[in-house]
Amino acid sequence: MNIKELINARTRVIVIAGLILIALFSLFSYTDAIRSIFGTLFSILMPFVIAFFLAFLLTPLYKLIKSKVIGKLIKNDRLSSIISALITLFILALFLIMFFLFVVPQLVSSINNLINNLPGFFDEMSVYLSSLELEYDIEHEITQLLNRGVNWVENNFELLLRSSYSFLASLWTSVIDFVWGFILSLIFMMVLLMDGEQLSKSIKKLNYSLFSQRIGDELVSFVRMTSEVFRNYFVGQALDSLILGVILFVVLMVLGFPYAILIGVTITITNMIPFFGPFLGAIPSILILATVDINYAIQFAIIILVAQQLDGNILSPYILGDSLQLPSFMVMFSITVFGGLFGLPGMIFGVPTFAVMYRLFKRFVNYRLEKI
Repeated sequence: MNIKELINARTRVIVIAGLILIALFSLFSYTDAIRSIFGTLFSILMPFVIAFFLAFLLTPLYKLIKSKVIGKLIKNDRLSSIISALITLFILALFLIMFFLFVVPQLVSSINNLINNLPGFFDEMSVYLSSLELEYDIEHEITQLLNRGVNWVENNFELLLRSSYSFLASLWTSVIDFVWGFILSLIFMMVLLMDGEQLSKSIKKLNYSLFSQRIGDELVSFVRMTSEVFRNYFVGQALDSLILGVILFVVLMVLGFPYAILIGVTITITNMIPFFGPFLGAIPSILILATVDINYAIQFAIIILVAQQLDGNILSPYILGDSLQLPSFMVMFSITVFGGLFGLPGMIFGVPTFAVMYRLFKRFVNYRLEKI
């Protein structure tokens, strides 16, 4: 490389670095405006986002129905695609209708009963703590501290439950807007399912028209790998959480536990977060049962420990396998980092995102080792 080429190369690096610094400075200077713009765009595009996510998750089911059932009965590819998409939509709609007809009313009723029972429970706790002071001659400061703890739990726990109740109630009051937005999402999802292959081919053509063969192949490989990781993770994690929630619901119903449906749904939702999810679901469930009887809380703590062992050693390995290819430490690290940066969405999406980054890093390391 001669001096002129070296100067030109260094100039390009300096210019690119300067542009990156200017872009970062602009982002930090106009954070509120940028956040507002992205928030508005995200709210407008929300039906498309939901449609894309649903189509992404339901594509394997759509392809299975088309290839194994409808494709064998109807030879016209376009017609078989439409019917397969309609059947997929029907299955999703049936699941949602059953959830809103049977599960949501039970959830609202359970939360309502829990809110009504809370004042009596905390009054009993205060009386019990006062009796401990008299019976065992406990220092007044200690019982005062315990009473403060009870009052803090009462205020915050009841606030959380009332917020949950208000949220569920708002779903019913704003059902028209919700249904309309969701119908749009379902229509977009059907279009994506039917035209997904054609859209994929168009994107590939655009890819190879813009980049060389080698870079185009790398981008296609990256997209396939990312799609595989995210789909396997969310489908597997959702199935694992659903099975665990149903098992817990059945066990609690058989044993006569109160709030069985509420606890089952709570565990199903929180179990979507690896490692920390079971604890996030178990702690409020134990507190809920403690408002009825402390024995229920203790028994549930034992049940959830057994259920988590069953999930961690049998269900999760069988359903998820080694699809993430991440060490346990990396999973905990990704949840902590992405959760700290982006909150609950970061905890849910952080694990597959970090799994993709980890695979890219391994590929880069292997590539560099081959060059040595």
